[in-house]
Amino acid sequence: MISPNFAHLEEPFTQTAGCLRKALTAKSFLCKIKLQLNNSLIVRERINEQKGIFIMKKSYKIDVDCANCANKMEEAAQKTPGVKNAVVNFMTLKMNVEFEEAQDPKAVMRQVRTNCKKVEDECEVYL
Repeated sequence: MISPNFAHLEEPFTQTAGCLRKALTAKSFLCKIKLQLNNSLIVRERINEQKGIFIMKKSYKIDVDCANCANKMEEAAQKTPGVKNAVVNFMTLKMNVEFEEAQDPKAVMRQVRTNCKKVEDECEVYL
């Protein structure tokens, strides 16, 4: 149920900027945004599937002490052969890795771990 303060907002996406700021705290608005983002990801994956492109993405738990170290890990992972894209989230302690086509994720991640240890020896990537 929407708070009475936001009851006048029937469709937050079409409101003015002032109303939009108020709507940002409404749970229904945030749920709509999340649903829209999830739907766009599903659509993009279906388009890639139709084109015959299969993108392998995996998430790995990491252990790192500071945000700067997380940035070093991200850079090292991105430079690893077989990695198309890598993103490290220090707040959630996760590394999301997108692999290039025809790559073995286990072998690539062993190399990612080795490269991360070179730049930050106290970090860990749990495979």
